[in-house]
Amino acid sequence: MSTEETALLLRIAQDGEADARQQAQVLLLWGQGLTADEIAANLNVPVEQVHQSIQIYTQQGKDIFPTTLVDRFEEAIASDEIERKDSTASRKLRTPGVLADDPMSEAGRKVLRFHFERMLMHEPGTRLGEDIEALHDMRVATRRMRAAFRIFGSFFKPQLINPFLKGLRRTGRALGQVRDLDVFMEKANHYLEKSAEEDQGALDPLLETWRQQRQAMREEMLRYLDGRRYKQFVADFGEFLATEGAGAKRVKSLRPVAYKVYQVAPTLLYKRYGVIRGYDTVLVEAQLETLHALRIDVKRFRYLLEFLQEALGRKAKDVIRECVTVQDHLGDLNDSDVACQMLIDFLEAWRVEEQRERIEINGVTRYLVSKQSELRFLVDTFPKTWERFTQSKVRRNLALAISEL
Repeated sequence: MSTEETALLLRIAQDGEADARQQAQVLLLWGQGLTADEIAANLNVPVEQVHQSIQIYTQQGKDIFPTTLVDRFEEAIASDEIERKDSTASRKLRTPGVLADDPMSEAGRKVLRFHFERMLMHEPGTRLGEDIEALHDMRVATRRMRAAFRIFGSFFKPQLINPFLKGLRRTGRALGQVRDLDVFMEKANHYLEKSAEEDQGALDPLLETWRQQRQAMREEMLRYLDGRRYKQFVADFGEFLATEGAGAKRVKSLRPVAYKVYQVAPTLLYKRYGVIRGYDTVLVEAQLETLHALRIDVKRFRYLLEFLQEALGRKAKDVIRECVTVQDHLGDLNDSDVACQMLIDFLEAWRVEEQRERIEINGVTRYLVSKQSELRFLVDTFPKTWERFTQSKVRRNLALAISEL
């Protein structure tokens, strides 16, 4: 797929009509090498529709879209302003560019700048609210920046970076409340898709309550994004990230001190890995709180690997992949646990409502039983996932990745 085709599809995916947007999203993922099944799963569309879109596009090219739409976006792309924006967007798709010889402060600045740009890139879609993945990606960017500060923060002056950490926490909270409900509503709808036709309305009381809560939280989120505090945070943080050396602690050259990536990274990586392997002795009959803590520690180890990936050996990718497997399992487990508590809270609130007699609630109770069964299954099957992560192959790959520094 040519650069021109990709640019046009990006514009349609962002600003076209609903049907055209979805077709463009399918084709962009296809252009990235995803299979039809992977595209269908990503976009929650039938796989037959994916095959049809790809087949028609290979035959007709851009003519599958309305001529007026294509002409409008091609004119925009031709302008200098849009070319500048597309150039910026293409830079955002690249990796942070951390090098082994970078000072840790500047490596951190690269990582922070990379994810800051991604946060801003997904803000328009988050505001629009039509694609829940835009909000997800914006929230992930804030989480990665907070993780980056935990890793690189000690190489900056605390008084200069603390305001940025506070800004990230506020932004993460504003986004997180809406995103959490998006996840739970999406999983509830997947549950309904597998239910009998006569049960399709079984969760209507629950989903309506969640929709109302989400709308209130979304309005609160938009007020925050439109507010002076957020705009000031973005302006100040952007200036800090664009200024090399800003806020970095001075390195005293007369004393031996580890301050470059290749000097600091091995200790950081093995320390994080050691924290994770410390769970070996407590995972038998572990409580949910322990598994949730492990999820967070695995996520932080993965982020560290990702931040430093370009400076490490190629085996880092294999270790990251194993981290993702553990994190996904524990993430689903955490979602099931939180969903169970939310359902219990909903049922308790319904119990004390004066008009509860008029509401059919049995479907929500059945859904709670289903989520509790799912939670138990995920707990029972986790040891197998953990066994794979603790294989000697993972340790060997980690050592090989570090040896390239």
